[in-house]
Amino acid sequence: MRTVQEIYEKYRLMSGLQEHQLRVGAVGKLLADSIPNVNGKDVVLTCLFHDMGNIIKSHLDVFPEFLQPQGLEYWKSVKEDFVRTYGSDEHEATKIIATELSLSQDVIHMIDTIAFSNIPRILEKEPIEMHICEYADMRVGPHGIISLKDRLEDLKKRYSPRWREGAHKDMEKSFNASAVLLEQLEQQLFEQSSLHLEDINDATAAPVIEELRRLEI
Repeated sequence: MRTVQEIYEKYRLMSGLQEHQLRVGAVGKLLADSIPNVNGKDVVLTCLFHDMGNIIKSHLDVFPEFLQPQGLEYWKSVKEDFVRTYGSDEHEATKIIATELSLSQDVIHMIDTIAFSNIPRILEKEPIEMHICEYADMRVGPHGIISLKDRLEDLKKRYSPRWREGAHKDMEKSFNASAVLLEQLEQQLFEQSSLHLEDINDATAAPVIEELRRLEI
């Protein structure tokens, strides 16, 4: 068995991606532990490994602080190795890695399902474990756990320039509809949870993150 941290190092994940998945895992665990009859193990595993192939789509110069100490050329080489090994689709790469890690089919399905574009389907057809995973991912920004409102504003700022392009003209409407659904999801989750919304933050997540680093898979 290997710890989560050992797995991240084996797959040469950038520090920012490691921290993102650990933060999402911590938010997922905090919520799963606070709501009755939730399969917390599946939630945590989904959150911890949902972005394993993301270097494939990464623009490495966006967050230069995450390139240290190895530097840009090193991470370009890692990205090229990922593409050679797993192909050019980060979602398929993540599923392949999840299979290599012998994660369950339920977890692999949830990993494959997490996506902002899937929010309507998730809320209509998926169980509460998937709801928690999607919400947890939407509570984590590039540098920490933030409010859902701030996360949505960050995404809107990043993607809104594309909405002016013809091929993406319907994206703003779709984004706004999914944002409304996420706000409803947040309310529904905390109606079931023994936690309050303000209980999910970097301070409460910090000890959980350290626990998850040591979790053996």
